[in-house]
Amino acid sequence: MKKSLKTVLVGIAVLQTSILFGQDVTTLISQNGGIIRDGLSVDSLGNIYSSNFANTVAKIKPDGSFTYISTTMGTSAGNITDADGNLFVSNYNLGVISKILPNGTKSTFADGIPGPVGLTFDLTGDTLFVASYIGDSVHKISPDGTVSTFVDGMGINGPAGICTDSSGNLYVGNFDDANIHKITPSGLISPFAVIPGPGTGQIGYVTYSKSQNKIYATARSANKIYEVDLNGNVTHFAGTGANNSVDGIGTSASFALPNGITSSPNGDTLYVSEGPSGTLRRIVGGIATAISEPIQTPLNFKLEQNYPNPFNPTTSINYELGITNYELGKLSIYNTLGETVREFEIDKPKGSINWDGTNKLGKNVSSGIYFYELKIGNQSQRKKMVLMK
Repeated sequence: MKKSLKTVLVGIAVLQTSILFGQDVTTLISQNGGIIRDGLSVDSLGNIYSSNFANTVAKIKPDGSFTYISTTMGTSAGNITDADGNLFVSNYNLGVISKILPNGTKSTFADGIPGPVGLTFDLTGDTLFVASYIGDSVHKISPDGTVSTFVDGMGINGPAGICTDSSGNLYVGNFDDANIHKITPSGLISPFAVIPGPGTGQIGYVTYSKSQNKIYATARSANKIYEVDLNGNVTHFAGTGANNSVDGIGTSASFALPNGITSSPNGDTLYVSEGPSGTLRRIVGGIATAISEPIQTPLNFKLEQNYPNPFNPTTSINYELGITNYELGKLSIYNTLGETVREFEIDKPKGSINWDGTNKLGKNVSSGIYFYELKIGNQSQRKKMVLMK
């Protein structure tokens, strides 16, 4: 994987246009044990499909009743339906896209994609595009299942969400650094927008609303939903930033680790999954009315990529702070569900944290992807690492 050392810019407050009013946020399904917590999509009849990053996809009717569809392959992440009602599901660990017919028949549609997550079709509905989280790339799958690389690197950094606008442009949201990139149908890529908030790990998934002609993104670690117009202007759409599920109007409502997001067929409703609780939220209506809120820009600190990576059983994480009050810092390790595995206090302005693959109870954790985050005050930087056993 092509990862490089990055310098994080944090510090003084400036103003950015944000906060909106008028969106009615309600809970459609409440804390169902994690079945609804990852990628979302909606079919032409308004049925919602939600992956659970395990063996199941839930099919949810607009009234909130639901049934389960077994993928049998595990780690279901993104999903999408085509015009014929076929369901396509990305299976993260296996690098496979499975296809499930309306009658329940399952097959492998494509494979060999490292860490596939978000899925979107082109305007014809024939070609499928996949965000490859591990590969830092976007892959293109033809109707016969042939896989090719569409964009590799070039700012794509741990992508999860991907969507298509009415002109056929792709928008790819990086989980790792909160950047959204735009890719034209010819493959020309350019920076599009940055989702604000406390550090990286911001963007869960993205969706496009045809009726609003805008992109919507879940800011997972900020517990907010953002709206982006096609000029790249970002506004805060919903959520107080508090980590809990409270219904309300727009920015008076709150979300608990919002992750998946999708738009209804007519574009007037957004659906948001919360992980790991398994809650499904619904956002209806609202016209953007922007005001200003503070965001953060530069003081410097460094968080290096852990070494070795992948590792077993121990890895080192080097850091260097550009401030003297290092005692305010903390380094945390999370699993892919956003749960805290281990925390380390920072006791000097420059040093190294060694992690031996155990949780806060001293028990060995399972192999897989983990994230480590250095937080100083309300600023943070997050990177991913792989534990292999």
